[in-house]
Amino acid sequence: TVWHKGKPATIKWKILEKADVTSTTIELLRGDPENLDHIMVISNKVNPNSLAHTWTVKNDLPAGKDYVIQIGEENHKIRYSHKFEIAN
Repeated sequence: TVWHKGKPATIKWKILEKADVTSTTIELLRGDPENLDHIMVISNKVNPNSLAHTWTVKNDLPAGKDYVIQIGEENHKIRYSHKFEIAN
């Protein structure tokens, strides 16, 4: 997967188990899977039942092939995406 700076990107997910959650947070992380660096909050208060969220990739993010999406809340299970690339 490659996302391009300044372009919209859609994050999609599946609900693996029912939880009493009315909103969730989507974050962008980067780096070593054993020690990911928090880059930014993409969105908070996302309805998990929407199963998708579209955002515009920030122009000031460094290009790289080691980005990951984190979805979830601290008191509930947190899920991670596969690694993907952000390119110019």
